[in-house]
Amino acid sequence: SRANGNTVYLTFDDGPSAETTPRVLDLLATHRARATFFVCGEHVEQQPALVARIRNEGHLLGNHTHFHPYLTQISTAAALAEIERCQKLIEPSRRLFRPTHGLIGPSLLRQLRARGYEIAYWTLDSRDWSTTPDDILAARLTKRVQSGDVILFHDDQPNSVRILERF
Repeated sequence: SRANGNTVYLTFDDGPSAETTPRVLDLLATHRARATFFVCGEHVEQQPALVARIRNEGHLLGNHTHFHPYLTQISTAAALAEIERCQKLIEPSRRLFRPTHGLIGPSLLRQLRARGYEIAYWTLDSRDWSTTPDDILAARLTKRVQSGDVILFHDDQPNSVRILERF
């Protein structure tokens, strides 16, 4: 659903990253902004203090699997195991899931919905993973963004901080 006013939703996938996530959090704090971090379980295990900081600063945690596989290239059972493993590390009561690479098969989708997961996609990709210069990406993002957009960033990409600063 679209938000009223000038609201955009910032989301960060694939972290937390010891190198980039603290810089993202500092920037969000400077602007009193909140975001949703779709974390990978293996990084949650490696960065527990960073996960605590994300929570303590009022951001939401979402599930982005444990090891970030292509969900359409593994069995439904293996995909569910990936997702449940990550879920145990974050917030068992809030089941917010973003499929890796934005891809999910119908069988897995049915299984997740039956387990109470809300599937979260995005409407605008920052393309922070690309080799395009960050000033061009920031300008493109600024030109295209509309109120209510869910913007995809990656907090394991140094480009994301530079794009976010300009945005």
